[in-house]
Amino acid sequence: MSDGAPVRDLLARAWDRLWRPGPLGVLALADSGPIPLADSETWGPISIVLADVRLTGLVATGAGGAVEYAPGSGAFTATIDLPAVTLAARCRMQTGAAPSGARSLLAALGDGTGDGEAEDGNLELARSYREALLASGRGDALVASYYDNNETFDEVLVGDAAPNAFTVAWRESQTATVAAQTASAARRPHELTVGEPAYRTHAGVLQITLERVLQGLSREADDRYERAARATAEFHRQVSEPEAPQGSVTVATVMGALEATPPSAPGVAHPAEARAAAPAAPADDAVDPAELVARAHAIVAERYPRWEAEAAAARTRRETERAATARSVAARMHATFALPSLVLAGTVAVVGAPPVRLRIAADALELALPRVRPQLDAAEDRRADGLLDATRHAFADAAWLHDALAARVRARLRAPDVLAALGEQMEQAIDELREAGG
Repeated sequence: MSDGAPVRDLLARAWDRLWRPGPLGVLALADSGPIPLADSETWGPISIVLADVRLTGLVATGAGGAVEYAPGSGAFTATIDLPAVTLAARCRMQTGAAPSGARSLLAALGDGTGDGEAEDGNLELARSYREALLASGRGDALVASYYDNNETFDEVLVGDAAPNAFTVAWRESQTATVAAQTASAARRPHELTVGEPAYRTHAGVLQITLERVLQGLSREADDRYERAARATAEFHRQVSEPEAPQGSVTVATVMGALEATPPSAPGVAHPAEARAAAPAAPADDAVDPAELVARAHAIVAERYPRWEAEAAAARTRRETERAATARSVAARMHATFALPSLVLAGTVAVVGAPPVRLRIAADALELALPRVRPQLDAAEDRRADGLLDATRHAFADAAWLHDALAARVRARLRAPDVLAALGEQMEQAIDELREAGG
């Protein structure tokens, strides 16, 4: 058996035999904890838990794969194609487990088509400006006011108080465009300008609408809703007073009025010779602040009843669907995919006197794993169809989750216990072939 050809032939036949019906049977993967998946207007935050996660179908149905063997070193590689591997799990969708922070907030208030990397960049930009404002007296007061009322603002934006007239107005207006314009100007604080009349009117409309929603939520004097409403009104007053920079101005000018300077942070451009950020004369397109405030009040007075009516209808639909729908639903997940060119690398040791035995050491398993696209099957509880549909759509779009599942599959197939099982069963298949006269 010292000749390489007989060993290679025996390895090839053992490798082929091994995969019919398959050496690994059912491979169990670890269960998951709650995975944040979606933020639904009807059910609020939705998460999914995966249990009894299993890989099946680790069986070859076609011709055996190629085996290469190097007699000098004893190294070998063996390749097999697995055409229909299935990843399956029991899963439970449940409401009430909040998705992760800022990204879910952006998704809830955006148009659903934002770029994740751009969102993360804008968050970093906002943090750098926050730090710059905290270093100044007037800026520090503004930041402190926001954080004092942050929980209340969050309730209005994405919490139990939503939907409301403010969230309807936000979605209806060109908020995403204005936000992008603001972010661009913040990155080039000495060059680009913001603050033309339409920009300021848009901001005024949202500020006045938010103040009105907060006042409507207030139930007693000086409760947290009233305090947040006062803070909103005070901010609107400060940016609308004649002494504040008016018209189209640079961000550096605005920061100068707050006794601050734009941050030195990645993505923020500064000229070679930084200009002093001092309050500037009104820009050519500046409009009397009182006129802009009057325009914003007129828009809110006209549209607020419709916004509130739409929000009330949405709240009614939400409560009706919640009452008729299970808040937690069990279903099953599955994904079937091919594993082409799964390659086992190892070494063969020829031991003993004739008749010799082959000892197999399986060292590594390489595989090209395609995108795993899992699906959620129907639930038994028909009351859960609405929740299941919402979860299905979010699950289908969660490429990050699909990639995470694929990584878990890859790691499981490369695990030491899998390699040990392949080595042991290769040896067993060789012994069976030899006993049968092969």
